[in-house]
Amino acid sequence: MNSKVYKWCAVPQCKNTSITTPNKVFVHVPYKKIIRDKWLKLARRNPNDVKTNSPLYFCEDHFDLPNDMENFMEYHVMGSVSQVRMKPGCMPTKFTCQPGRKTHTNTTERPYIAKKRRMMILEECEKQFEESTIVEEPSSSKEIASCSSVQQIVEEVPQLLPRMLDKAIQVHICKTFRSKANQTKVNLLKFLSLVELEARMACLDAEMEREIDELRTRYQLKRQPILDAIDVKRKRQQNF
Repeated sequence: MNSKVYKWCAVPQCKNTSITTPNKVFVHVPYKKIIRDKWLKLARRNPNDVKTNSPLYFCEDHFDLPNDMENFMEYHVMGSVSQVRMKPGCMPTKFTCQPGRKTHTNTTERPYIAKKRRMMILEECEKQFEESTIVEEPSSSKEIASCSSVQQIVEEVPQLLPRMLDKAIQVHICKTFRSKANQTKVNLLKFLSLVELEARMACLDAEMEREIDELRTRYQLKRQPILDAIDVKRKRQQNF
């Protein structure tokens, strides 16, 4: 690294130079147009305002030197290097000298949080469905007809179960109807008191963990017969 050459940081609002901050590392901006334009755009500088063959430098404040610099260990031990070598593909990521710049935050939701949210929604739906199965006294002839049709469907479900006892057919049967009582329970949470809502919220984690354990057990029960069948098939192929 030639310390006699005057260098200044090309990042707007950064005032570091080889004179004012001689102990800082100044990284040469690549001449390759694609990479050069990316660096300048990240620094909020128009690439068209800079000549393609003009030497530019970014100071070390805009990099993570231990991870971005190839010969960082040599620089750290010796205190200086003849040439700063950056790792391929590294980009300037730190621009604290630009106070108006927004910090990048990762908005990607973690898988565990997404799974937990889905389980909470499913559990709440199941609770509402269980509460909706409580038979209320019908107030009109339409509600009487609706309750009688629902009761008929529920009575027909056990008669269909013996047809599906074959282990090769494993189907999860769920009621596809939506009663009027279920519709009235959708807004149940609006009428609960603060104490009741807090109590329900406190029980969510434990109930969700129990539900996850039950799902794992059901998954293992469905998965194991398939694995056994695959193992039998493979053994038969090996015998032939």
